[in-house]
Amino acid sequence: MRVMTDTPEYCQHLQRVVDRLQAATQKQSPDIAMLSNEGKLMCAQGLVKGGIARLRSALNLLHTGG
Repeated sequence: MRVMTDTPEYCQHLQRVVDRLQAATQKQSPDIAMLSNEGKLMCAQGLVKGGIARLRSALNLLHTGG
């Protein structure tokens, strides 16, 4: 089991995961791109909790074919 907190490091981890999945996905919805971009921007601005929430939403859409 891995417990993650709302840290900048976790934000960066999620960004890498989203980037890998986006690169592997042929079809991508505008919602995924928007959430991913907003999440990355928020993390870069220090708004970690909001950034993580958006990146998790983007991951969820990527996993469900969003």
